Amino acid sequence: MVDVIHSFNQQPTSILPGHFLSLPAELPETRLVSRLCRRRILPGSPSLRRRIQRLLPAPATMLSLVLTVFFVHVAIYLVNTIGASTIDGLLWLLYLRLPTPTSRTARKQQQLKRQVLEQKHEMNSTSSQDEFAKWAKARRRHDKTMEEYEALNKTLTAQKSSFDWTVKIARWLSTNGLKMFLQFWYSKTPVFPLPEAWFPYYVQWIVSFPRAPLGSVSIHVWSNVCATTIALAAEVAGALLVQVVGQKKEQKEAAPVGAEGKAQ
Repeated sequence: MVDVIHSFNQQPTSILPGHFLSLPAELPETRLVSRLCRRRILPGSPSLRRRIQRLLPAPATMLSLVLTVFFVHVAIYLVNTIGASTIDGLLWLLYLRLPTPTSRTARKQQQLKRQVLEQKHEMNSTSSQDEFAKWAKARRRHDKTMEEYEALNKTLTAQKSSFDWTVKIARWLSTNGLKMFLQFWYSKTPVFPLPEAWFPYYVQWIVSFPRAPLGSVSIHVWSNVCATTIALAAEVAGALLVQVVGQKKEQKEAAPVGAEGKAQ
């Protein structure tokens, strides 16, 4: 088996195109041989080449996976910090600016709302005793406009509920749903390798948990690292921002006091 691995090292271009001239440090020969032996893959087996290629991820795939997981956790943190309801409200306002039937309904509803307020003001300014006919006519117009407004308001409320439900599903699929899918799909793929002989065996086993190759960082561990790092970085940035704003405020308050002292 070791001879087979050495033969791969000597002729990498015909067996493993696109990889380095030797097996990477995260999968040394002894470890690779032990893994192949545990799976009962014998030299000359048709699945030997496929299994070795599977154990050697492409560098481009590793880099894209690192960035994808990081940006997914950035999106999750922003949603949790800003608030789902706030994001839904902003998206609803943006959606109403598009040329859609819902936006036309919203504009019509706003027009009817203004008409209701104007007609109510007109009705209140008219005496029901001295000008009963004028007051009754204004009341009928107000009631008719109010019915149209309430009907459009119910329609718009139903459309907003449907929009909020769609946004919630899309937000979950693009954040937590995508995170769960990546952790399932790339559970056996190393995010990036650890330097050989830098860490003891138990550390390598922990960072590769649960299914990544030994000597590499699993996507589950990398996800936890990204979430913790983003949260800590945001807290540090917030503390620094508060400190800078407080210092500027103190300087502005101290400046008039110094000017008054010089004037005296």
